[in-house]
Amino acid sequence: MAPTNSTGDEKSHAGGNILNGQNPIRFDLADPLPLFIVQTVIILSLCYAVNLLMYRLRQPKVVSEVLSGIILGPSILGQIPGFNDLIFPSESIPFLNLVSNLGLVLFLFLVGLELDPKLILKRAKYALGISIAGLVLPFIFSCGAAILLYRQFEQPTETRPSPSFGTFFLASGMAMSLTAFPILARILAEMQLMSTTVGFITVCSAAAVDIFAWVLVALLVSLFNSTTPIMPLYVVLMSIGWCVILVYIVRPILMSLVRLTHSEEEPSQKMIVITLVVVLTSSFATHIIGVHSIMGGFLVGLLIPHDSGFAEGLTRRIEDLVGVYFLPIFFACSGLKTEVGLLDNGLTWGYVIMVTLIAFVGKMLGCISAAKVNGMTWREALSIGFLMNCKGLVEYIVLNLAHDAGVLSDRVFVIMIAMCLLLTMIATPLVSYLYPVSYQKALEAKREAERKLKGVRHQSMNLLQVPKREASYPL
Repeated sequence: MAPTNSTGDEKSHAGGNILNGQNPIRFDLADPLPLFIVQTVIILSLCYAVNLLMYRLRQPKVVSEVLSGIILGPSILGQIPGFNDLIFPSESIPFLNLVSNLGLVLFLFLVGLELDPKLILKRAKYALGISIAGLVLPFIFSCGAAILLYRQFEQPTETRPSPSFGTFFLASGMAMSLTAFPILARILAEMQLMSTTVGFITVCSAAAVDIFAWVLVALLVSLFNSTTPIMPLYVVLMSIGWCVILVYIVRPILMSLVRLTHSEEEPSQKMIVITLVVVLTSSFATHIIGVHSIMGGFLVGLLIPHDSGFAEGLTRRIEDLVGVYFLPIFFACSGLKTEVGLLDNGLTWGYVIMVTLIAFVGKMLGCISAAKVNGMTWREALSIGFLMNCKGLVEYIVLNLAHDAGVLSDRVFVIMIAMCLLLTMIATPLVSYLYPVSYQKALEAKREAERKLKGVRHQSMNLLQVPKREASYPL
């Protein structure tokens, strides 16, 4: 039998076979898996190599992931001739983005599981004051920075029209004023501060900010995608309608299935499949409405009772894969867009310092003022201010969305990424110095003594039954 000629597709598929002398990692649209495997191995290996160093400097994992992405980007390894064309060719980036976006959907689902509205309401007196002050003040302060950045870096060019100032201000203001709840929660857990006054109040405040942050993200995406001025209103109304469907139709059915499959304490495989289908369906719904698909996963996470065994079981099953695989890919994709070489003059570095200081001072003033009003010590108030300055996933999502939509130029994008990194890096070392274990114990002992003293005085006053004006002597 005479041999047949190979078709073009067969030759393309065989192009990565080392036996025929071809490059095994050459990008092939018909078979992108080999190069994708190489890319993910490089990303994960570099992330954890950098993390080994940054962990010694008491830095959270997100800092290592962002730095790894920058190293892989055009600023460092991209300077090696042929590196980007070989390892990260432009044709392969959509596949990395696809996987990272799927990871974001799952991660935001986990964030929704972690958020407990009851926790916020329990400490609403403290948490809401700190969260509102720590959000509004830096957002107001960011207006001045946004005007300067817009005039300096967002002028129209032949290849890029100037974005509207409103969307530019909203994107930059969000990046400068928000707090990263998931990152903050992990920092507090690593520092063993969750059970302390500072840790508990800060995590409640950050959770309140986080809920508001994702509402703003939905609004931002609707503005990016709108073709008419009335379009964002339709998006908001449809989003509210989808929330109503989730709360009054999807949630009762989902909870009934949990009971039916006896998954109250530990989710069965059937319930994991059903839950993931609901998460992905909700992500598809929010995407076609005009909101980012990650919002669908977040909303489903909020539906499930935070303190249930079902939620804890889902978190255990999913979070490791998301944390160690999907998120590093997302930050690597961000790093591939980040050209540190654009920070090439004193003026640009001056804007980095200005933006960082404005975001830092606004957040500190708001959080410290609210903490002092609620009777906290200066060390506690300062620690809360530093922790609330942490930046993480929500800020990087906002920046990436704005950059991809053409709202932020490459240079402003790099300035904002630098600001987020600097503010996150200072939090852990400074809080470790301001709020050590020895100070926590001494402060708790002092407050316990004051509570006992007040109790004794209250009993004495009742026994003596003296008028209030006669008992107004100083203690």
